[in-house]
Amino acid sequence: LEARPDPEDGRLEELVALLTETLANPGRASAWCGRTIEAFPASDVPRRLLADLWARHPELGDVSEVLRTWAESRGGSAKAEVLFDLALRQQASGNSALALATLAEAAEADDPARLASRQLRQPPPLPGSARAHS
Repeated sequence: LEARPDPEDGRLEELVALLTETLANPGRASAWCGRTIEAFPASDVPRRLLADLWARHPELGDVSEVLRTWAESRGGSAKAEVLFDLALRQQASGNSALALATLAEAAEADDPARLASRQLRQPPPLPGSARAHS
């Protein structure tokens, strides 16, 4: 990876899995993602890996920070997609007001009709609903 870096070729995913699962070193995996984000700011792969890693290992930090930074580095529908993911996580954690504010921000970044369509396909579970507990 150091000789021929390419975040899109699958080797970063393999390295993150090896460091996290086999070697039980999520901190080192997080550092690799961070370096790759710095080297390839246009790639979403290391950002997604970092978000997933922090979601699974909250001791690394708040995944909301990763998603917020990622969203701020994007525009249009790419930004809206990341903000939508953030809103789903906010809703799942019980922060409905913040989730609604984040959805409004996503709507400003992209076509609101496209965002509404995505939300209808994947609505966040309502607190107390059967889906929220499954």
